[in-house]
Amino acid sequence: MHEFGHSFGGLADEYFYESEDNGFYPLDVEPWEPNITTKVDFKSKWEDMVDGKSEVGLYEGGGCMVKGVYRPVPTCRMRDNDHPVFCPVCERALSRVIEFYTR
Repeated sequence: MHEFGHSFGGLADEYFYESEDNGFYPLDVEPWEPNITTKVDFKSKWEDMVDGKSEVGLYEGGGCMVKGVYRPVPTCRMRDNDHPVFCPVCERALSRVIEFYTR
């Protein structure tokens, strides 16, 4: 399901490696993937889903980078393939793709 998130939904990896920071994402550019942000244009991502009532927020570490890239929740299927579900941000992104192809 993790790989399905990449291929069908255009979702990024939400994990990172403590010992290795690949610098894949320039921190002055907003990544195109809907489930990570560098906060350059967070408004276009999941800012509308941060309400203080759920765990959706900004958690540093994503896109295989320790610093400067943020994911929406502590653990999601895009961070840990053993996690049973996608987070609300990833679910919304997948729903948008489905809606695009079915409308």
